[in-house]
Amino acid sequence: MKKGLNSNKIFLSFIFLFPIDAIAHQTLIAFVLGGMVAGTTGTYSVTIRSFLAYSLPALLPAVIRFFIIGDDIHIAMGGMVLFFGILMFFTAKRINAVLDGLFSETRESTGIHVNFFVRNIPERFDPEKELAIYRIIQEALNNITKHAKAKNVYVSLLTKGEVISLNVEDDGIGFDQREEMKISKWKEALGLIIMQERAIQCDGEFTLESEMGKGTIVMAEIPI
Repeated sequence: MKKGLNSNKIFLSFIFLFPIDAIAHQTLIAFVLGGMVAGTTGTYSVTIRSFLAYSLPALLPAVIRFFIIGDDIHIAMGGMVLFFGILMFFTAKRINAVLDGLFSETRESTGIHVNFFVRNIPERFDPEKELAIYRIIQEALNNITKHAKAKNVYVSLLTKGEVISLNVEDDGIGFDQREEMKISKWKEALGLIIMQERAIQCDGEFTLESEMGKGTIVMAEIPI
């Protein structure tokens, strides 16, 4: 219901704020709406219906209005907004297809709730790096399932400049990084070396932060 209310607000704002004789302002509105859809693509991509429920009311009024005006400039603007919406749909669908199975399996087999957020990730990039990111997430979830005693996991995947940043954070028992012997033991038990090597093979970086009773954060940065 909340998504529907937000979408209605976007629709009404577009109707009332659309300046008939100001193409520059119309373009700005289109960019703002496009940015809103792009920014939420990752959040809603886990459920395609949620993505469509948000993106269609956000973009379709602009497309329809541009085509109704009907001159060459507005038809071009409407076409670009429509193309952008289609591109975002396939981006969301691809993200959903790649990771949804992994997250669903984790939820069903362990009861751990996986929260996923992604932003500004290219539709396609180097397959080796795609695989590395997937395997790091897979290994991190495997470790959490076996050792962390967590109830929630938060996975974020976003682009920062020329780098894809991955965070996998849990609310489990964690461990004390100050104890070197324990770190060594956990590296062997949790497969941290495997994740680190995945990142390094792609010219990336891998770090880990943990504290007793406060969970663990796995972080990787891989250049696009």
